[in-house]
Amino acid sequence: MAVVRSLQHLNPLLSHRLPVSAALVAGIILFILVAVGVSFAASATPVISQSTSPFAAYATIMPGQPLSALEAFNCGAAFANNTAMSVFYCMIRPKDGPISSISVNGEKGKIESLTIRTSDVRVGDLIEYWGHPDLTRVFQRSFTLAWDEGIYVIGSVQGRFNYWSHANYVLVMALEHRP
Repeated sequence: MAVVRSLQHLNPLLSHRLPVSAALVAGIILFILVAVGVSFAASATPVISQSTSPFAAYATIMPGQPLSALEAFNCGAAFANNTAMSVFYCMIRPKDGPISSISVNGEKGKIESLTIRTSDVRVGDLIEYWGHPDLTRVFQRSFTLAWDEGIYVIGSVQGRFNYWSHANYVLVMALEHRP
């Protein structure tokens, strides 16, 4: 008690309370300062934007589509409409982006599978586009991912397998041709 009295003598604010209106104004000012500080902090936080899938540009040539869908792409046919086998194969080579090449296999007038060679696609990107895989197998230097929708991925591992691991090939198959 003696300590409080000695402090009251040193600081007159301890012995006198602020008027209600001054305390209210001080509270409002404090609230405004905190709100402004929070809004500045929130605006400085980076916003994670949804990136677009590099595969979206090729949605029209996914398995099950007619071979005529390939007319919109520069797809040089290695062989086409072999009457004995009725098969089709061609290669698309995009000029830029994370896809290096797309091998298209078709049969009986339909696209059956795509083998996509990627240059800068990572496991985290694939999970963002398609969700978590239904099967994950990790080996010493490689991995395999599979989704029930007929999507398979082969990639390389440097160190530990993680979201930054590189996906080298993406195979998209028609559901009736899945292994």
